[in-house]
Amino acid sequence: MLTPLPLVLPLPRREAAEPDIYLPDEGFAVRLENHVLVTHDGPMDLMAGIPIEPEEIEKLMNQRSAPKNGSIGNHGTSIKTQRRVAAAVK
Repeated sequence: MLTPLPLVLPLPRREAAEPDIYLPDEGFAVRLENHVLVTHDGPMDLMAGIPIEPEEIEKLMNQRSAPKNGSIGNHGTSIKTQRRVAAAVK
């Protein structure tokens, strides 16, 4: 019998959880994504400032203008979050 080796993943690293639900009878699907940066100092929720409640999302979608000053960056993350990640991985 083989003995499994302990799994050691390098830090820092980004982990993603993507739970979803599909209701075929209603033709409806939802997928939520959450990204966490794992560092030697502990986890950092990269999606902490993203609205997840239906009312918050509807309010954001109904805004008349797009975010200003490049407040949304790569993959929907805020510039502030991108700076936090850059500082954490240095």
